[in-house]
Amino acid sequence: MPIADTVLSEGTEIYNVTVSVDAKSSVNMNGTYDGIRVALRVGSADYKDPAIDELDTNFRTYSHSWAVNPATGSAWTWADIASIEAGAMTAKTKKSTYTTFRVDRIQVTVTWGPENENVPPAVSNVTFTGTLKVGETLTGSYTYTDADGDAEGTSAFQWYRAESPTDTLRAAISGATGLAYTLAPTGTGARAAARLPVR
Repeated sequence: MPIADTVLSEGTEIYNVTVSVDAKSSVNMNGTYDGIRVALRVGSADYKDPAIDELDTNFRTYSHSWAVNPATGSAWTWADIASIEAGAMTAKTKKSTYTTFRVDRIQVTVTWGPENENVPPAVSNVTFTGTLKVGETLTGSYTYTDADGDAEGTSAFQWYRAESPTDTLRAAISGATGLAYTLAPTGTGARAAARLPVR
């Protein structure tokens, strides 16, 4: 049965759509810049998580949330939800890594509730300070806002590697989820980037 037939009601608002994928690789992909991207299909167009998640040989959950419909840039509607498809895409950069991917689970979670009851928090000005040199410590910072005045809960700060400041094919650094990160050698001339999903 289409989801729109089961949950549509007056006065409800869709806060976000999250795609979660359990996946693993036949070889460890850490440090290769190759891996997986969580993806959402709206109509005939595919929309990907901007970051590459490098797979290892154990199943892990990879996810990404869309607060608005990426096809329209507007708030989600139940008609949108009824037609979306979700999955994962392999991501290749300049490396030549060959592997077999296995996906065990794909789940779409729609977060919704009474209209205008509580607005999800947001972050802006995500940045870091420090010297981009091996052995130096970078310190992240961000601005947290909540329209309802709610205090910040537990947020995870994720560090990424990228080959240039404008590189969109950045790769998440495993375990680097604190505000401080000490640069480790990668052998690729990689740079650091950061992202903060707020909860």
